[in-house]
Amino acid sequence: MKGCISVTLLAAIFMAFSSAHAKVRVGMIEGIPSAINYSEGKFSGTYGSYYQCVLEKLPGGYDVIPLPLTRLIFSLENGEVDIAIPMVKTKERDKFAIFSDPIKESSFLIFVKTPQSNYEELNGKTIATIRSGAHVEVILSRNGILTEVTNYESAIKMAATGRVDAAVIPDSLENALSHLTHDLYRDVFWTQNSGIYTNNKLLDLHSTINSLISTCKQQKTT
Repeated sequence: MKGCISVTLLAAIFMAFSSAHAKVRVGMIEGIPSAINYSEGKFSGTYGSYYQCVLEKLPGGYDVIPLPLTRLIFSLENGEVDIAIPMVKTKERDKFAIFSDPIKESSFLIFVKTPQSNYEELNGKTIATIRSGAHVEVILSRNGILTEVTNYESAIKMAATGRVDAAVIPDSLENALSHLTHDLYRDVFWTQNSGIYTNNKLLDLHSTINSLISTCKQQKTT
């Protein structure tokens, strides 16, 4: 009996140790290489170095799973990935995941044919953008009418041809889409911190990530 208890206890300890040091499944938004991309073990793009610094320090390593944004949010909620990058905090995502300490400030830009003094009130203007972006909540709260598209390039094209009043895209894609924006006015629509969302069942992982973010920030200032 004692032998059985010992074996059971050892097995439990081994499982706990393995779980604590298992590879982290990192869901990454795909299709925005100018913002973030992953190839041959390295991140690149505007956000690449920030996430590289944090993730390469994870005790058990990590696997990167590129996914479309809508699928990534679904996978994070259902535990198919452990964390999601790069993310912006929203009320909807907070229902099933925990947002990290901020990693990098990011902005969403608005492109219009006819500029206005500010964009705190959209007054029923039609705004083209992708459905799952964090900025969608902001567009709706400012009384904008959402026109959903599958990618940001389509949003810019719709604004340029007058099919919508404006397009909203992440600032990290501005250079990549600059060939489409010559006839449009540009302004900052919304600024927020980007970071890492962790499934809310993985509290230890969330704490580890925040510690690593702090370490990386200290390294960048020394």
